[in-house]
Amino acid sequence: MSQAARLQRYAVVKEMRESGLSVLAVSLSLGVSEGSVRGLLQDPDGSKQKERRKRYMGVCLDCGQPTSGSNGYGKAPKRCSSCRRELQRAERFWTQERVVAAIRRWESENGSQPVASDWIRAQDGYPSSRSVYPEPFGSWAEAVRAAGFETSSGRRLGDPVWDKETIIAAIRAWVQKTGSVPKMREWRWAQPPFPGSTSVAYYFGTWSAAIRAAGYTPGLV
Repeated sequence: MSQAARLQRYAVVKEMRESGLSVLAVSLSLGVSEGSVRGLLQDPDGSKQKERRKRYMGVCLDCGQPTSGSNGYGKAPKRCSSCRRELQRAERFWTQERVVAAIRRWESENGSQPVASDWIRAQDGYPSSRSVYPEPFGSWAEAVRAAGFETSSGRRLGDPVWDKETIIAAIRAWVQKTGSVPKMREWRWAQPPFPGSTSVAYYFGTWSAAIRAAGYTPGLV
């Protein structure tokens, strides 16, 4: 809203309030929120809001230009709108080189390499795990190794140690206990004696591959 339009709206709101209407009645009449009405009354020309947003601005990681402060304190985006659009265009195609760079950047920013569950959904500057494997990498483990983290197991500190043999044994134990082949969603936040689906993906690349390795058909009840 331009400053002129805001001042015009303020004049209407002020007149309605002076006529005795409550803030709620004004908001219902104009089809706006009560907060918007109060905001107009407290800041007619928007100068306070403008100054507040200026204080809340961040600095773009890529170009160093200011980022929007419209989202509130501490919520400025990491990139300016121009760099964010450029990044989104580039991220439509995740190559092995770009995935490796993203893994290394995550480690640099967070102090540890990512596990697949960190990237369930794409984030600003990072792909979703589905953009990592089965393409362009055959598995999450392969991508992590390509980034130079040879000792990575895809586990967080304190997690039990898993390998292909113990995962296969856990799948078979699940089938014996429940009478059905486990589904990936059932192991997403699994606790010992069963591994999480992230560990399964790390060692086998896909959930179906792990189930077949254990001698079962994926999805079979």
